[in-house]
Amino acid sequence: MRVEQLAKKIGRVRPEDCHADVIPLPGEVLNQTSGTEAPREVFSEVTNGEATKTRQQTWEVGYKMSTDEKRRGSQGASLRLKTALKDETSVVGIKNVVDDKVQTGRKVMWLCLLLAGLGMVTYQIAKSITYFQSWPVMVNVEVVYPDDLIEFPSVTICNFNMFKKSAVEMYGPEFVEFINLAYPVGMMNSNQTQPDFMKFNDFDLNQFYMDTGHLKEDMILECSWQGQPCGHDDFISILTDFGMCHTFNSRTKGMAVRRIKHRGSRFGLRLRLNVETDQYMPGPRDSVGVKVSLHHQDDIPKGMAKDLGFALSPGTYNLAEVSMSKIKNQPHPYGKCGSKQLKHVEMYSVMACILDCQADYVIKMCRCKDAFMPGDVLVCSPHQLQTCLNPQMEMFISSFESNCACPVPCERTMYSTMLSSGIFPARHVAMAMDKEFNMSMDYSRNNLLELMVYFEELKYTQITQQPAYTLEGLLSDIGGSMGLFMGVSILTIFELMDVFRKAFY
Repeated sequence: MRVEQLAKKIGRVRPEDCHADVIPLPGEVLNQTSGTEAPREVFSEVTNGEATKTRQQTWEVGYKMSTDEKRRGSQGASLRLKTALKDETSVVGIKNVVDDKVQTGRKVMWLCLLLAGLGMVTYQIAKSITYFQSWPVMVNVEVVYPDDLIEFPSVTICNFNMFKKSAVEMYGPEFVEFINLAYPVGMMNSNQTQPDFMKFNDFDLNQFYMDTGHLKEDMILECSWQGQPCGHDDFISILTDFGMCHTFNSRTKGMAVRRIKHRGSRFGLRLRLNVETDQYMPGPRDSVGVKVSLHHQDDIPKGMAKDLGFALSPGTYNLAEVSMSKIKNQPHPYGKCGSKQLKHVEMYSVMACILDCQADYVIKMCRCKDAFMPGDVLVCSPHQLQTCLNPQMEMFISSFESNCACPVPCERTMYSTMLSSGIFPARHVAMAMDKEFNMSMDYSRNNLLELMVYFEELKYTQITQQPAYTLEGLLSDIGGSMGLFMGVSILTIFELMDVFRKAFY
């Protein structure tokens, strides 16, 4: 009975072709001599072939059913998405595009409007991102009238004459010869022999500069601060690239920074200086007078006296009206301000950076330094000064951009001056000085000058660099473009994401 049922399922084996007794049950052994093996073999052959074909047909039917189910599932997701876009979104125009009840003409119109809005949004976003990546800045200028006192600048004065004649003569006649050889008067022709400085290498050039410069006790005849007398102890002497200089209101040596509380020349610094023209001798400069630099206390005057400041002539009365500016710059990427660790100078400024770079270059090329330069190496000898240092300094200046990178500090204080002058001294003053100090009018007019340094107003200018286009501004512009051209906001984007999630997952 089991054989007949199996044969009917297969469909090609007739019941009369098979015998029930040829199929062994579990545990039975066929009689090998009964002659019943042939029908078993025939049945087995038919069964295997038809079963394989049946399995193949079953797999094909299952694959077709799976493909149809996927197709029906995809069609269902598309239908759900279409329904959700029509019923659950708030984007203007999408409902009219996906709704089957809307006429074709209206669908085309809304589709064109949506595509045009999408194009405008893309253009505006690209334009905004490009502008944002240019890192634009704006400058805000504000005049500040502070409630507290205003810092008075440091005032550095330097005599144009580097070597005082009487001081050099005290060293000996050979050092007068040294100065005359180092700084010959007039043009040196090509046939003139170069001076030999080897015999001057046994003395300290740094100490020589300090001893032969114009002393503050000789240069500064009178000093007053806000109407009160000040003295030589209020100045510090420093060796600079301009020679011996003297600084008032320096932060060094524990001196307190002076501040002002009133405007006008009576409440500033007043100096009466003696240029000492009778002590002039050959040197690096051919002029007569003093160099004055006004700078912040953190700016060291060592390397800037030669390049910054203004000159005053003897026989003049000079008014220097000071105005202060505080500048705040933006660092990268909006600007180029910054600072760096200097090798030889502690406090960073542009002039300190240049001085540090200059010293590093000279030390590397000559294995010595100039007397005013920082560093823990020996000062160059006169021979090294003429044969190595001076030529290398010219090379350094010509290739400064490639040798040094000195960014502007992000915060700095600057002082600017407006100068006016008159003749000094007046005749009656000169006559009084002649009686009191035994100074003739000619000597006074050729040697003396007076300087008044004061604030015009108790104010300062705050110059602040600010980003003109921030990330918040970029996001606002993107949102505005999306809202204007497509009626879309951030919430609408999340709404569309939720619609797609529900349709496909």
